Amino acid sequence: MKLVLQIAVGVFLGALMSQLLLDQWHSYEAQHAFEAERQRLAVQEKARNERDQRVREVLMGQLQRGKAVDNISHSLKDNAHPKNGLE
Repeated sequence: MKLVLQIAVGVFLGALMSQLLLDQWHSYEAQHAFEAERQRLAVQEKARNERDQRVREVLMGQLQRGKAVDNISHSLKDNAHPKNGLE
């Protein structure tokens, strides 16, 4: 009877330890997957921010060039006024 009890306790403790080890492994895998997903999202966010910044720079450049063109055209119109004698 004592031997059967020792075997039963040994099997129980072995099953318990294997379950704890399996749970710990799953937790590690889940944490690793979470970190990988977070890193992937950070890379995507960085790429999105860089793209947005480039678009802003292009649009601001076009806006500035547009203002420069408007200023030139306004100054040409001002110079072409009849009192300036250019018409």
